[in-house]
Amino acid sequence: MPRGTRHTLTGTLGWDERNYIHVLNMDGGGYWFVDMPGRTNHLIGRKVTVQGVRSDFNMLGVERLLAIDGASVRSRRKAVLMLIIARLGLVSSC
Repeated sequence: MPRGTRHTLTGTLGWDERNYIHVLNMDGGGYWFVDMPGRTNHLIGRKVTVQGVRSDFNMLGVERLLAIDGASVRSRRKAVLMLIIARLGLVSSC
């Protein structure tokens, strides 16, 4: 698979202590290192789906992270911003 290709992968999110990066362990036995912005440590050990662009042999630059139930996982900053906007009455709900 060439670099720059888009992928949607599902697996169990983990943490690689040696490389200090998140790792997506695939059900079939492989793994991908995943470069994710924001705090996602609360998802370690859970099944997730990631969407992103391949940047190296087994490295994926994640653009979107989904919990296995399909709910999109927002960054804390975005969640707080949406809460403030909702409380100010600029939108009807989060």
